[in-house]
Amino acid sequence: MKITILGAGAMGAALTVPFTDRRYAVALWCTDRDDEVYHALSSGKAHPSLATRLPDQVRVFDCTQIEDAMAGAELLVLAVSTLGILPVIRRAAPLMRADTPILTAAKGFLASSEMIEPIPSALQLEIQRLFQETKPPILCLTGPSIAGELARRRPTAAAFGGEDHRMVRDLCDRLAADYFWLDVVQDLRGLEICLAYKNTYSIALAWADGMDESSGDESNRNLSAIFLMQAVDELRRLIRGRHGNPDTANGWAGVGDLATTADGGRNGHFGRLLGSGKSSDEAAAILAKEGVSTIEGRTAMPHGVEYACQTFGSNWAAHLPLLHSIQQVLEGPETVRGVVQGIERFRQRDASEIPPSTD
Repeated sequence: MKITILGAGAMGAALTVPFTDRRYAVALWCTDRDDEVYHALSSGKAHPSLATRLPDQVRVFDCTQIEDAMAGAELLVLAVSTLGILPVIRRAAPLMRADTPILTAAKGFLASSEMIEPIPSALQLEIQRLFQETKPPILCLTGPSIAGELARRRPTAAAFGGEDHRMVRDLCDRLAADYFWLDVVQDLRGLEICLAYKNTYSIALAWADGMDESSGDESNRNLSAIFLMQAVDELRRLIRGRHGNPDTANGWAGVGDLATTADGGRNGHFGRLLGSGKSSDEAAAILAKEGVSTIEGRTAMPHGVEYACQTFGSNWAAHLPLLHSIQQVLEGPETVRGVVQGIERFRQRDASEIPPSTD
């Protein structure tokens, strides 16, 4: 099988390791934002973000060579940023066979003039526009998969799903490695909601660590557990509201990915700064000095609120009090300590008791 990965960022590059270990031909296409990566890899150096060399079997292509990179591809992996999803798929579509599966691990939402959708659903709408008859199936990969660890072959697990369950199961068996576990999940809606919200909820999951750091030896492990379980509960409510399987939030896509993202990465770092007492702008400025220009959970917040409104109506905050608290902290005037002081409201009423919106 030949696999073409579009996008040479950390995750796109990391996926070349298990795929080549399974002895597949792998092409890694660098976008016009991956020039530094291309120059490093084509010179035999380590990937700049992963600090490790990729397998010698990987063929690396620059941004002008997408046609060569995609020639004969039997699986297409979209590993670009959220904003790059639609431009890249539009560029790739004329070069694709209509039966070639598209696997995406991109997180967040895409906006159109009509509505906000998680990336897999938005991608499906774009595919319907680009292909008249046979349409490439959309697959989704999500879970606690830190790219640097996967690239070093450390044990990693992820959820793998799509609408064609037979295809998903077959590809799952073909792509998994002894250190790269893939669990078939027959709930694309649940997977995409977990993908869309995980960075935003991860900000709150790191608040307790920031409070610990700012108060010396004070422990907030109990609080951390409350935030984690509240986030999972709200993911379940969102999935149920969109007619998916809420149990998806209990697996790798929900609990697993939340725990990993909050513990490391830019969203967790941002959340810890908020927990220590910094404002949203102050925390973002600190990360900017460290070279972090985008905080995905912060960027996705407005779209996440809009999607919640589409799901529950104007009283969405009653269903999703933690998401509402994150919004208030990011936009002001609420603080993390203010949220903690009023944390009892998370348990005041079960969502099933909340009347539906009349909107």
